[in-house]
Amino acid sequence: MGALHKLTRQRFEAIIIDCTDLKTATSVLKSARSAPANKRAIAVAIMDGHTGLRSAFDMGAHFVLYKPVSTERAKSSFRAARALMKRERRRNSRVAIQVPVALKNDQTGFMQTVPTSDISEGGMAVQFTKQQKDPGPWRVHFTLPGTKHGYR
Repeated sequence: MGALHKLTRQRFEAIIIDCTDLKTATSVLKSARSAPANKRAIAVAIMDGHTGLRSAFDMGAHFVLYKPVSTERAKSSFRAARALMKRERRRNSRVAIQVPVALKNDQTGFMQTVPTSDISEGGMAVQFTKQQKDPGPWRVHFTLPGTKHGYR
């Protein structure tokens, strides 16, 4: 299934799914939402009139449109979805930057310097040369470009 492959490997801000076949739609949406890239994607379910609203929300949809889809209803739903996506994008804004980070595990004594791949208000991503098996917690030390003192 090509769509499912894309939904679990690429990042999407919104997922719009036709729920004519409720079982397949539920499987696809749950798979997409369980993928790390799309945990926060906004989900819009397009449902037949005889399908209950509860089943759409149970499958993980944020918004529901009923067939036949009216222009006004679609506009208002997508306007609300877009507002949620903008808020999420601001909250998780990440800056691509490579800064050396010194990592030390006080429990095992392991030390390594690795580069960051990006930094955000809520954290940073670092690039290990191989899969790291050392358990945390880690002590982190780095200096941002344009500053004179380091951060711990």
